[in-house]
Amino acid sequence: MVATGRNIVSNYQSIVSEIKILLFTFLSFSFLGLYDDLKKIFLWQDSSFFGLKLRHKLLIEIILSVIVAYWIFAELKISIINIPYFGVYHLSWWYIPFAAFVIVAFSNAVNISDGLDGLSCGVLLIALFAFWVISMSILDTPLLIFISVWVGGLLAYLYFNVYPARIMLGDTGALAFGATFCSYRIALGQGVCTRYYWWGICCGNYHIFYSANV
Repeated sequence: MVATGRNIVSNYQSIVSEIKILLFTFLSFSFLGLYDDLKKIFLWQDSSFFGLKLRHKLLIEIILSVIVAYWIFAELKISIINIPYFGVYHLSWWYIPFAAFVIVAFSNAVNISDGLDGLSCGVLLIALFAFWVISMSILDTPLLIFISVWVGGLLAYLYFNVYPARIMLGDTGALAFGATFCSYRIALGQGVCTRYYWWGICCGNYHIFYSANV
């Protein structure tokens, strides 16, 4: 745990790397979703496929996820997973493809669950509040500030997204929220901290369960 002269406390040596990973994940996946949404809205008549082709979108998602996973491995020094009742496993550089796979899975899971009014973001808000409590308990200031801003934005968005919905996430918000939420969980160390594991299962994996049933 690192503390600076301005009482900014973090669990990692580099606060800049911690924030950089979250912001890059959010912005890169949002731009990918924005391009897909714009193509659906304005260019759908000029294309044989509605929006960005799935294989192209998946390829870009994988590239972005590998970049994020590499930064998590190289700069935050995260390379282990903790499976309760089985133990801690050191994956070394294999952690990069593992984390990339999880990020891609979460981004698409949130995108799939973004159907009914207020469903995806309503559940996400509950999960974020739970992880906000965890961030506060482990005294990680950058993650705490990031999630506080995120929760505030979601509350404002949900006001216009509940039935009857006047605005929607689209791929722009769904991909960004899913990928960033997964990166946040990894940076939070949720997968390493046993006492918070079941919090993560109950509060953070609804979108995965939902997409698995679709």
